[in-house]
Amino acid sequence: MKYLKLFENYNNCDYFNMESIYAYVEFDKPLYSIVQKRKTAILHYMSPKEYLETIARNFHLSYEETVDSAAVNPVKFKKYAEKMKNGDKFPVSYFNRDNSLQEGRHRALAAMELGCEEMPVIEFIKLSTERFEEYVERYKDLSYEEINKIYYNLGFKGITMLGYGDLQNYIKYH
Repeated sequence: MKYLKLFENYNNCDYFNMESIYAYVEFDKPLYSIVQKRKTAILHYMSPKEYLETIARNFHLSYEETVDSAAVNPVKFKKYAEKMKNGDKFPVSYFNRDNSLQEGRHRALAAMELGCEEMPVIEFIKLSTERFEEYVERYKDLSYEEINKIYYNLGFKGITMLGYGDLQNYIKYH
């Protein structure tokens, strides 16, 4: 698994709609998400099998139980593979670090069937108080432009004034 800038090439596995990540506040308004929601996310690139193994660990199952369970419909993932092969793009898969919430097993199996070596996967992360305070400490003396540049250089669209204002209010009152 590797962390790259958001839209860096990932071995031509072109079956996923990268714009779909902006449906999540963690990517659309990253600083706001950190300050107001105490959540962030990382976009990883991993093999479909690695994604499925991650899901298996989160559900406390074996890999075999994860891909052969009643929750996996072979007809569905074959249909997805056919659509991918025909040019359809699917939303990026995701999982939560702290529990077994996930979405994307059928997409991963379809991508695997098509020989995709790596696929984008979102990992949602709930921030502990300590981790949140680390962000505050890192950003407290930076201007909007400086923080925006940090996020832009990571591949985000940047931050919003909403997130920056929330950060400034937190700093002022805490």
